[in-house]
Amino acid sequence: MNKAHKVDKEIKFLIIIIMIGIIFGVLIVKEIYSIEIANRNARVSERLEDITKAGYDECTLYGDDLFVSEGKMYMYKYDADGRVHIFYINDVAEK
Repeated sequence: MNKAHKVDKEIKFLIIIIMIGIIFGVLIVKEIYSIEIANRNARVSERLEDITKAGYDECTLYGDDLFVSEGKMYMYKYDADGRVHIFYINDVAEK
């Protein structure tokens, strides 16, 4: 009975350790995703600010290099110096 009780305690201890590990793992993954989302939001804000400074107000970003402003689609690229260059692609029909 004593040995069985000891094994039972060891199993409970292992289960608790595994549960703690899972909880910490989930918290770490959640924190990593939160940081990635914050970084992406910061990049989008910087892009919108650069495009607005270039004279394109009320624009909507699509992906990493396209935006629409006033019914026209544009592509933007950054050069080696960090300056934004904007290129007209075509008119966009409103739906």
